[in-house]
Amino acid sequence: MDSKARKWVAREVDWQKDSGLLRRLYNNTWHNHAISETDYFEWNLIKNWCGKAIAFCAEPTDRRDLIAGVYLVLPNRLWLNNKQMPFGVSLYTMTHPLYYKQGIFNELAALTYSKCQEIGIEGVVGVPNNNSLPGFIKSLKFDVIGQFDLLVKFISPIPIAKHLPKVAVVTDPNNLDAYDFRPIVSNNQTGNVFFDRCAEFYKWRFFDCPKFNYQIGIVADSSKKVLGLIAYRKAFKKKVPVTVIMDFIIDKTYKGNEEVSRALLGSANKYAICKMAPFIIALSNADTIETKLMSHSGFKVMSKRVLPHESNFILKILNQHPDFKVKEIARFRDWYFSFSDYDIF
Repeated sequence: MDSKARKWVAREVDWQKDSGLLRRLYNNTWHNHAISETDYFEWNLIKNWCGKAIAFCAEPTDRRDLIAGVYLVLPNRLWLNNKQMPFGVSLYTMTHPLYYKQGIFNELAALTYSKCQEIGIEGVVGVPNNNSLPGFIKSLKFDVIGQFDLLVKFISPIPIAKHLPKVAVVTDPNNLDAYDFRPIVSNNQTGNVFFDRCAEFYKWRFFDCPKFNYQIGIVADSSKKVLGLIAYRKAFKKKVPVTVIMDFIIDKTYKGNEEVSRALLGSANKYAICKMAPFIIALSNADTIETKLMSHSGFKVMSKRVLPHESNFILKILNQHPDFKVKEIARFRDWYFSFSDYDIF
């Protein structure tokens, strides 16, 4: 579109100035979504544990009561080859209906990724639905590297625990400091690619969140080394109460990980019964050990016919890497990714 004819200008988001207008933009399409609420918006995008979202918006030149569009990336830290690298997650991109097909999506994305490169972010992932996917592939040059499944299980009777490790329910975020998360990070040493899992992340993600109440269960050894962790909450999907497993991660080098898994998933089952949310769901990569352990506990892949949309996993590398590193990041079977990484619950 001719830049002289358009009635908007692109600029970096000013979080203090634009907060209200951005929340109004989100609410215009996603009615009653948590991101349109002040506290949740600020927690997620401004007080994110790895820093503020990198974002650009389109400001109309003929009115000051709305934002025409926004593109943003949340910063994070990715583990690969036993090293961390700055990475990002693309989400909450939106264009106001009055400004469709005016090039806003492409221009804001280009500015956002230029800023990401400037501050050292190496790449970005996203989980678009099928409707949004073509724009990311054709216009923004993302690669589709895989597709997540949604696992589901109906509650089962609570068995009498026999020789299962104890699950410690964490109710005070400060108690997380007592745990050693290095065994979880050691997953990375044996092939997994995943965003950081540490006390700071879990505090922000599950205790600082102003809208929802989560429960965290941890299995650790006598020296407080974490052998497995699970986080979940009650939610409603199409008015049906469900228990959403937000995070379920296991130290796959631990020989007793089957028992750890049964104990953690058993705690989610007990929670689902108590909360009367009988369907337990989780985002899943079929090749991870967590998925295999969940299948041992009765979880099944939900039929795509009943899914609200498919969960495509896309990747864009922003800075140049040796080919071997790009191939490793793009190897979907090695990725661990959960609802806690992509905040839709």
